[in-house]
Amino acid sequence: MHRTLVGAVSLALALALPNAGSAAPDADWQLVGDGITSGISGIALVDATPESADAIIVRDNKKDGENRATWLTLRQGRLTDAEPLDWRGEVPVDLAAIDAVRCA
Repeated sequence: MHRTLVGAVSLALALALPNAGSAAPDADWQLVGDGITSGISGIALVDATPESADAIIVRDNKKDGENRATWLTLRQGRLTDAEPLDWRGEVPVDLAAIDAVRCA
């Protein structure tokens, strides 16, 4: 299975977990990758419980082979997995945001 760690998860996602506030002050940001292609341009919370959260992040990468979207898994306020998502169809070159849309 192909796994890479990319981007950085900010306090915004950690706040989705009630236990996250008990972490040390420097734990508000969690490094999940490094380098210029790791930056997050958008994040959407997919699901959250008091113990866990799942989110999708997107990046404004422009070159072939650079990741555009990644599924993040947090447990107890800590990042436990970052799974790059394969893009089907024409790969976008300017992803600036993402949002969760729920249909009733």
